[in-house]
Amino acid sequence: MRILVPLALLAVPAGAQGNVIVLGPTAGPGIDTSDPQTAVSLAQDGDTILVKPGDYPGVLVIDGKSLTVVADQGSPPKFQNVFVSNLAAGQRVTLQGLRIRFGIGSPLTISANAGQVWLENVEVTSSGVGEAVRIITSSSVVCHRVVAFGGVADPVFGLAGGGVTADNSRLYVYDSILLGGDGELGDCSPPFWTDGGPGTPGITLDDSFLFVSGSILQGGDGGGMPLDYCLSCPPAMPGVGEHGVVMLGARTELWTLDSTLVGGTGGSGGPSCPGGGTAPGFVGSGTVTELTGPSLAMRVSSPVRELGSLDVTLTGPAGNSAFLAFGLDTADAFLPVHKGALLVALAGPLVSLGPLSASGMVTLSLPAPLLPAGFDSMVFFGQSAFVDPSALAVIGEPASVLVLDQAF
Repeated sequence: MRILVPLALLAVPAGAQGNVIVLGPTAGPGIDTSDPQTAVSLAQDGDTILVKPGDYPGVLVIDGKSLTVVADQGSPPKFQNVFVSNLAAGQRVTLQGLRIRFGIGSPLTISANAGQVWLENVEVTSSGVGEAVRIITSSSVVCHRVVAFGGVADPVFGLAGGGVTADNSRLYVYDSILLGGDGELGDCSPPFWTDGGPGTPGITLDDSFLFVSGSILQGGDGGGMPLDYCLSCPPAMPGVGEHGVVMLGARTELWTLDSTLVGGTGGSGGPSCPGGGTAPGFVGSGTVTELTGPSLAMRVSSPVRELGSLDVTLTGPAGNSAFLAFGLDTADAFLPVHKGALLVALAGPLVSLGPLSASGMVTLSLPAPLLPAGFDSMVFFGQSAFVDPSALAVIGEPASVLVLDQAF
């Protein structure tokens, strides 16, 4: 199925640059720099950093600058620590296709942002000290196909990290897995008996807003004890599992659609001794609202070169009419009556894709446009929607795609 969408006719936002800085693991032809922070310094507001496969040790800091950081085709590039902070209203940072793992503290920290942060196909794993993703005072964070894992317990401190913490922030999470870390195993070596460590939350919300769709939020498991610990070292106990979601603060709101919230299981105690406690899916203060019905998943190939094939796959309820919208800017409007959030500033009419097949899937190919003169790249944002049997328009998942000049 091939549908033509006039992406090239969308109005270019004022101030957009579209230049590309190529970051590679080693110096060579076609590589602007092998140092992530140098790439950020070279880029101007609105530029793109195209990241080649490789390992990038150290710290990547994006402070008060609109940037798109996208992994090129091939193995995902690996970073240790990434910081995104101090975005003004109207600025935006997009991270796509990156792997961020085993950094110091929280591998990904997002803080003090009035502008939007967009995470797409990003995996973050904690080393066990600190959460995988820490979000502080950020007005709009969009997570699509994100995996955040708290990691295994740190052998020195005996604690695992949580999946995500959000403090005074607003989050939209789609088709993602937020997984707390598992507790450390207990020890029955006298005289230093130690309990099994507790699991950690999939996400902790402190005076924050979260809408989650088509996702899994799971707490970590408690650390077990040696078999029959209660017979050999009764002072020690297995660790308890943790909740998928921990809610703190009266202003916290949790909205769920077609998502699984599950607590971790308690650590094992062996055949003759009790295990640790298993936690419910969520706990705490604030409000919880479960929206009924299915979610609509969306996958988009990115990056693509000019005139290349931009492949889009939508998955949802069979027979429902599906639609697709594109724009060059983002939005932030939560519309619970439509069971979702409008996160794309619409730049034209919705494109009808017809009814979803019996398999609940539709796949199409869009021609990537030629870029305007002077632009090496452009980021397009799309969002799916469908009309259910009651004629209600339901807003589906968003996605972003980077279109590159053929020279890259």
